Parts: sequence; structure tokens; C-alpha cells
Amino acid sequence: MPAAVCVLAIIGIPLGIHRVRATRHTSFGIAILVSLIYYLLSTVMESLGEGGRINPIVAVWGSDIVMGLAGIYIFLKEEKSGSFGIRGWLSRLSRNSGGSGSKAT
Repeated sequence: MPAAVCVLAIIGIPLGIHRVRATRHTSFGIAILVSLIYYLLSTVMESLGEGGRINPIVAVWGSDIVMGLAGIYIFLKEEKSGSFGIRGWLSRLSRNSGGSGSKAT
């Protein structure tokens, strides 16, 4: 299960950073859909592993690998399209947090 957190984060970061004019409901729906796809893929792979149709190691790690690769693909696609970049994201983050350090009041 800890791997699932990392995999979903890999998918969630580019989806969360991408600036799209969408409502909160749309973003929430996408999050639920991604989680549902992960859960269904994990359940199907584990069932196939228990039934002996696929290797048990592939059954356990298959959903993490598939969703992780999908997340990396989305991340690289967004990076290449210029919708966001790590450098741009970090500069926006530092600009929004008040620059360097905290200010005393």
C-alpha cells in the first residue's frame, strides 16, 4: 500500500499543477476516477495472480508499475508542452510563499 501513495502522487502532481479552467468538482471527479482505476486494476491483477494466470510478483506490483508509468508519461507530457515546468513551479511556489524566509511582524 505505501507504493500506492507514491504512484498516486506521481499522477496527482502534474494534474494538480496543470492550470486548467475547471471547477473544483471537475478536479475532484478526476481524482476519484484515477483512484477508482488504480483500485480496479489492483484488484484484477491480484485476482489473476491468485488464480495462477500471471506471476504473483507481477500481480502484486503490476498495478503500481502501470499507474506509475502512466504518471511519468503525464508528467513528461506536461513538462514538454510547457504547461508547467519544475523550475517555473518552484519559482511560483517561492514567490507565493513570500520569497526568501519568513517575515517577522
